[in-house]
Amino acid sequence: MTRIHWKIEAIVTLTLSCTWAMGQIPTQVPESPASTAQSCPEMNQVPSESAARCNVLSRSSNMSDGGNHLFLSTTALGGYDTAFDSRAALGAKLEGGQLYVGALFHRNSSYTMLENTITGIAYHIGQGSMQYLNTTSFSFNKMHSAQTALSLDVESSYGNDAIRIIPPLSSDSVEAGSYGIHSGNVLDNQATARLFHQSAENRWWSLSVRNDLREFFDDKAQVNTIHGRAEFHFQPSSRAGVGLYEETASEKGSVECTTQSIGVSYDRRLSPNVIAEVAAGPTAGTASCVTKVTANLFAAVSAQPWRLTNLYFSAYRKLNDSEFVALTYEDTVQGGVNQQIGMRAWVKARGGFITGTVPAQVSPFHGEYFAGTIEHMLPRGLYVSLSAQHFNWSGIANIAPARTLVMGSLSWTSGNRPPADLHGPAAR
Repeated sequence: MTRIHWKIEAIVTLTLSCTWAMGQIPTQVPESPASTAQSCPEMNQVPSESAARCNVLSRSSNMSDGGNHLFLSTTALGGYDTAFDSRAALGAKLEGGQLYVGALFHRNSSYTMLENTITGIAYHIGQGSMQYLNTTSFSFNKMHSAQTALSLDVESSYGNDAIRIIPPLSSDSVEAGSYGIHSGNVLDNQATARLFHQSAENRWWSLSVRNDLREFFDDKAQVNTIHGRAEFHFQPSSRAGVGLYEETASEKGSVECTTQSIGVSYDRRLSPNVIAEVAAGPTAGTASCVTKVTANLFAAVSAQPWRLTNLYFSAYRKLNDSEFVALTYEDTVQGGVNQQIGMRAWVKARGGFITGTVPAQVSPFHGEYFAGTIEHMLPRGLYVSLSAQHFNWSGIANIAPARTLVMGSLSWTSGNRPPADLHGPAAR
């Protein structure tokens, strides 16, 4: 227990030391894509090429300063977990810290971002337990011309999978409900490359490749999923777009599954503040996919009914991205609201449902989660946050059927912006 306290104190000491040191350096925090391009839909982490293209172009349009920027965010946190390591009836108090460092390099036609987040959590249970997670990410955008953009996003995480849902690491994605089901260490590598080309004023096409690799060390299993997608998009008007896509996906691990899908996408700006998008297409898979014929489905709505309010809703069916050892197709539904109160407070609420199709010898999986967060900005770059999350799972052996996590945190950032506006570890 003494060693655990020493490790936590080391993290907090490093946090406070970096806070003091960086507080002496004037840093400028660039506007996030959501701030610089209000036209980009806030659809959360969903399989939308239109939203991905909008975000890439938003990054590229904010390169006029040509400068370099350094980011630092430190967090001290504490709370209570009703299912430590996802074990039923094993609640525990926890405390810990996070240190986030990022560097942004702007050039005339490129954008490069390097980030790293270290999380250490001590659980007060038995003789004590120390868990950690390290996440490193790299983002690169290159405008080869006014018509062509290339982007590359890479993220690698290693550590205890069960603490991935702890704020501010947790994402708004419904797949966050699947995190924490593995009590041991997990290596998670994700890489996405995209090429966009504006072939005419009302036409563009894109090519993308996404690879997801997860190594489950306790389960002695590895899952790798590759998605390749090509889409041609035609915009008959400034408010509507129609796309035709082909996607090939391959999952290797405990399940060997390859699928191919051809479909149509449609996006529509229903009003200046409401955007909707749908996509659908039949999918054929190999015999080992369990489900040989199905469909890729996607629908999303993003709305800003008031200046300080953002709403989103999405649902989709797709080949899973290696989140589970033995899962092929997954269906998800998610929604949320981000509400700014005045100039110094934010309230966020979200929820979702996920279900999975798995091999016949494994019970089907489904889960749901609800989460809420209150953030308040204090002077000198300090932020206080309170959050609560509740998860329900079924169909997975030796896993607590329910888990509730209550958390309080105090953060400091090198710019006068809330932690959520920093370019921190991005959820898939």
